[in-house]
Amino acid sequence: MNVPPSNATVFARQARAASTALGLYALLGCLLTLIGWLGEWPRLTDWDGDGISMFPNTAVCGLAVTMGLLFFRADLQRTVLPLGVFAALVGAATLFEHVADIELGIDTILVYRTWGQRAAAAPLRMGPPASCSFMLLGLSLMLLTGRRGGLAQRLSGSFAHIVSLIALLSILGYAYGADALYAIPHLTGIALQTATIVLALSLALLLALPEQEPTRTLLSESSAGLLARRALPLVVLIPMTLGWLCVQGEALGWYAGGIGMAFLVLALVVLLCGVLWWGVATVRQHEQELAASLESAMRAVAERERAEKALERINAELEQRVVQRTAEAETRAAQLSALAAELAETEQRERLRMAQVLHDGLQQTLVAAQLHLGANSLSSDGSGNQNIARVDSLLDAALRQSRNLVMELSPPLLHDAGLGPALEWLAHQCQEQHGLQVHLDIDAAAEPADASLREFLFQAARELLFNVRKHSKTDEASVSLQVADDGSLQLDVRDDGVGCDVGTITTLRGKHFGLFSVRERIRILGGDVKISSVPGQGMCVRLSVPMGGSVPVHGSDDTPAASDHSNGSIHADNKARIRVLIADDHPLVREGLMLTLQRHPRIEVVGQACDGEEAVSLVSELRPDVVLMDVSMPRLNGVEATRRIKGAVPDTRVIGLSMYESRDMESAMLRAGASAFLCKANATAELVTAILQEQSNAEA
Repeated sequence: MNVPPSNATVFARQARAASTALGLYALLGCLLTLIGWLGEWPRLTDWDGDGISMFPNTAVCGLAVTMGLLFFRADLQRTVLPLGVFAALVGAATLFEHVADIELGIDTILVYRTWGQRAAAAPLRMGPPASCSFMLLGLSLMLLTGRRGGLAQRLSGSFAHIVSLIALLSILGYAYGADALYAIPHLTGIALQTATIVLALSLALLLALPEQEPTRTLLSESSAGLLARRALPLVVLIPMTLGWLCVQGEALGWYAGGIGMAFLVLALVVLLCGVLWWGVATVRQHEQELAASLESAMRAVAERERAEKALERINAELEQRVVQRTAEAETRAAQLSALAAELAETEQRERLRMAQVLHDGLQQTLVAAQLHLGANSLSSDGSGNQNIARVDSLLDAALRQSRNLVMELSPPLLHDAGLGPALEWLAHQCQEQHGLQVHLDIDAAAEPADASLREFLFQAARELLFNVRKHSKTDEASVSLQVADDGSLQLDVRDDGVGCDVGTITTLRGKHFGLFSVRERIRILGGDVKISSVPGQGMCVRLSVPMGGSVPVHGSDDTPAASDHSNGSIHADNKARIRVLIADDHPLVREGLMLTLQRHPRIEVVGQACDGEEAVSLVSELRPDVVLMDVSMPRLNGVEATRRIKGAVPDTRVIGLSMYESRDMESAMLRAGASAFLCKANATAELVTAILQEQSNAEA
């Protein structure tokens, strides 16, 4: 794309063209004068016809200066200096002739003629103004070849200024008819064409110096340059024109000299004030145009783009070096992160598997055995009761141990009631087992939808509380579970213990779910870990993870074996008996409960359900008096099943059963509408009493 030249470039070209045109004018005038002398044509030497001619030596000096300027424009510097020396010597020698009043013989060296001698001090001798001007023009031409913008060129411009004033004074004398300014032989004698040629050469020299004043200002794009270009011609031409008009009016007798001068001064004041305000308006307009111009902005943008490209190249090189040097480290870090996440996932799966094995196998078998033994103890034969009591005690101890193991591996409360109740149970455990008082701040809305996320947050909280007990040397901590402003889950574990330097713990790994594993796993989940600690001021660990929807209230989707709706003996003809429905997902537990209840004469087992949904359906169908409801069941847990049963059949009493003595589970069942809550381990001694008590309350 062609970029238009700037205004400064255009002005420089115009100045160069004007300098060349002035030089060509001087060249043509000098050549015509020489032709007139050589061909004896006086009119070519005296353009004004007043008897004052431009002499041959003057024409030769003008040619020398003109050729020097043209050679300077053509960068032929070696030929400029000799031409300047020649013009300066001829002018100086002629001026010396005038001052010393001697004849050096240089005036008639070319030709000898008698015409045009009106202002000549000697035959064909140029006058003092011309000799002084060409001496200065020669010196100016010599200095023109000096260092650009240096002292020599500044002096060259000064000499050109003096010459222009001498020539302009002579031209004004011709214009105003002032003979004293151009016709006194020993003082002011100069031909009109000589004055115009000298003025043209002085202006051409000034235009050849763009770094010097006034040319520098005239060629600039600034407001000063614009004002100078527009006002200078008016400032020069208007006074000259008004003066000429004043002289012509006096010559015609229109007014006396004093009146003419008064009008001249008034006109100059008015016109110069007008020129001034016109210049101010011009400057204002120019400034507005400059403000709207995009040229400087384009240059800045281009420069910035070049700099940005250079910076991009440097950044690309640096990035390439960094990538080459860190590729192996990044690969190893990625492998380590993936391995840590895999280990954490594997550990969690194994925890859940072991808990299921213990809960679904060992615990249920032990409960069934305990129930059978309990049934034996109710028989009429009292023999062997001591042995049975001993076995029952041992089984109870084994049951407690297995129950504690399940709670440590993966507490069922976490999956049945949610993360909040599980954290409350964890706080109780820390208080009872370790003497660590944990203050909880749980937001009910901060319940993860994903079961693996609940498990992760619970295990992370337990591991962090274990670190508090082990390292912080304090007996208090706080756990906060909230929903952040960005919708993520935030789990904070704080203490006011001894604290530590964060830099010493960010690379530690725990044996199980330590900080290293927590950090790596939470990054896989798209979350973040922030650890803040000051020695002596405690520590805060904040886990932030994205949260999905709410947690479903029902259990797993695993469908157990079909239940037997009427596996007990049904005595429908005896209305005084208490009709009981057993709801539990483990067949052995249902069998043990039914065996225990059938031995009592007032209790009749009318049906069994293997999950919450089946229990709700059988209650509507069989209308039992009492429902024994296990809390943890698939498809629909015992809490929600109780709520639905009490909503559909309010007269039916529900007794909650659980493998664990949990106050949180008990509260949940009672809020859902259950009348009582029992632990399965104590069912033999308390279950029959609870059923009879519920029936007695209902009859009352």
